[in-house]
Amino acid sequence: MRQKLNTKNLYEELAYAAEARAAGRNSRIGLAVVSTALAALIIPASIAVGWFLLILVTQYADKVIFNRLYKAEEKHIPLDRAVFMAKAFITFSSTVYISLGFALWTLGGLEGKLYAFILFNASLVHSSIFLSRATFLKPASITPFVVMLLGLPLCSYLIDHSMSLSGFIAVFGAVVLSLITSVKAYSWVEQTFAEQVSAQQKAEHEAQKTEAANARLLAINHALDTHAMVTRSTPDGELLSVNEAYCEKTQYSRDELLSQHHTVLDTGYHPTSFFEDIQSTINAGKVWTGQIQNKTKDGSVFWGDTTISPIKTADGSIAECISIRRDITDLLEAREQAEQANKAKSEFLAMMSHELRTPMNAVLGMASLLKASDLDDQQREYITALNDGGEMLMTVLNDILDLSKIEAGKLDMETIDVDVRHAVKRLERLWGPNASDKGLKFVCTIDDDVPSVIRGDITRILQIVYNLLSNAVKFTEEGEVSLKVSAKALSKNTSQISFAVQDSGVGISKEAQSRLFTSFEQADKSVTRKFGGTGLGLAISKRLAELMDGDIEICSKPGQGACFTFTLAAKTITAENLPASTVKKAKPAKAKTPGNKKPLRILAAEDNALNQRVLNAFLQPFSHEVIMVEDGVEALEQLSTQAFDLVLMDIQMPRKDGMTTTRELRASEGINADIPIIAMTANAMSGDRQKCLDAGMTDYVTKPIDPRVLITAITRAGAQKKDQSKKSAGPGGTASACA
Repeated sequence: MRQKLNTKNLYEELAYAAEARAAGRNSRIGLAVVSTALAALIIPASIAVGWFLLILVTQYADKVIFNRLYKAEEKHIPLDRAVFMAKAFITFSSTVYISLGFALWTLGGLEGKLYAFILFNASLVHSSIFLSRATFLKPASITPFVVMLLGLPLCSYLIDHSMSLSGFIAVFGAVVLSLITSVKAYSWVEQTFAEQVSAQQKAEHEAQKTEAANARLLAINHALDTHAMVTRSTPDGELLSVNEAYCEKTQYSRDELLSQHHTVLDTGYHPTSFFEDIQSTINAGKVWTGQIQNKTKDGSVFWGDTTISPIKTADGSIAECISIRRDITDLLEAREQAEQANKAKSEFLAMMSHELRTPMNAVLGMASLLKASDLDDQQREYITALNDGGEMLMTVLNDILDLSKIEAGKLDMETIDVDVRHAVKRLERLWGPNASDKGLKFVCTIDDDVPSVIRGDITRILQIVYNLLSNAVKFTEEGEVSLKVSAKALSKNTSQISFAVQDSGVGISKEAQSRLFTSFEQADKSVTRKFGGTGLGLAISKRLAELMDGDIEICSKPGQGACFTFTLAAKTITAENLPASTVKKAKPAKAKTPGNKKPLRILAAEDNALNQRVLNAFLQPFSHEVIMVEDGVEALEQLSTQAFDLVLMDIQMPRKDGMTTTRELRASEGINADIPIIAMTANAMSGDRQKCLDAGMTDYVTKPIDPRVLITAITRAGAQKKDQSKKSAGPGGTASACA
């Protein structure tokens, strides 16, 4: 059963009806001429001619009305009104046609009845065919004919008794049979039209799809011609076609390239195996992608980011290959320039680190020594200010170096066992007095569910929390600063640890929060003048947190303080998952004896006179014998003739640097070939420590030198030297002269 037609379909069927009325108009007039001539032989001619004139008027009106309804939607004729006009006129037109049949039936006797019957059927079939696509007009078109075909025989039998029962049955049966035939004919015509319409719509849809596909192909082809070099070749590499972009780039004409092998552009940069690998990939039916160096006709070199796709036939064999290249020469050059710029930046920072740390070693070293001497209160205040200023400068320097390492992707994160509670207590001991000095209350709490030991980088964790606490104390004038540590179990052996630093300070606006973690940015530019700082601390902390798969979030409103929360996911260490090797190593550590306190004979290679004085001052309280040299040449001369217990080696020195000196010493067979060597360097970039160890050094101390770190390293080296001496002295043998 037909579904209810929507507005769009009704307008379309109105157009179909208008087309059908126009197509059948001439045939209707022709049928009317013949019908009039034949009817005049049976009924009065005046009636027949009058009917014909009425038909002509009706057809003219039909033309006017349906021409208007043909584009009813475009002419903004309301749908209800348009449908009513069509149905009303179709009904009127059909009634006019059957009026001649009525006259023939009533006035023409038997001949008239027969002619009326034939005329009704012919008109019915005519209307069915020409209005078959306008289904909603079907009732209005055929109802008048059906009424006459059924009604006139019934009237003749029941009313005027001009027809016998047998005659009525015969006529009525013929009428019913003719109606069934007409319905069947109409259904067939309707189905034929429906199939035709469906086929036409399908063909139009396929044509649209084909047109759209062709348009896409043309667009792709245009894009490829504009932005890429495209070739078509045989599986063996013989060029079959090339696009304009390929010709333009290679400077060859299309005729020069066709039938040539693709190696016509080979620069010789790639080995034969490179092209063999490409060929084997193509022969396997796979797509090859990579970068190929090519040359143009004048010998200029360019790099192409290339994709080669094999085209297979129905039997699976490879018919040809499509190659798409994109010139990436400028991109590679830009990348190389960026890498060179980054390398230059790293070298500059390394140099600046060395140049700044070397004098800072003297400044902080002398300040530390002066602070340990007998001073009056004013002198101690001066030295404390000097030391604090130096430490602030070192903090700025370390921030810049950390940022550079992070941006270069060279910041190494270590993973060790971290005692969370011990680390937090260290922060409490450090920041409690600082907060009290400002009249602030400092509160530190650790939830019971925080694991005692986790795996992580304790240095970086403390650095982040230290920075958050530093900012909280700095920007809070009254009230309190709190540190709360909590944990949430993520799995059996993993927890999310949260460090929340809350203050009652000035607070931060939403707008300022958006740039808070940007390098060299601060929430309020005026704070730089009031409190100092580079604006790097939070940016570095944020990136460090992300490197540990963590994050830092802020919750703050102006005037209501701020809460910074640092979270990270970490593996928890418990008695169940504690490695057995860790327990075994822990036991002898408790019984470990202090390092060798016997005065050592030390060779110090240091070219800076101030640093020599600082070094001497550091070592003087321990009664070590220190021999100073200014470069690697002098160091090797001393080490070739005299025995020492260890060497303090600067890295950057004139004539021969510390790295070269160490390698040459290790390669020698002298008495000091295996001596412990401690690197003293102002180089603090990522990888510097490993470079020193790879060169043969045994330990590493950065400048400015912390006396405690240096003495600890010397103690380790002395113990190492003592162990070496014991191993070298066997039964009947003698100990090393350095022992």
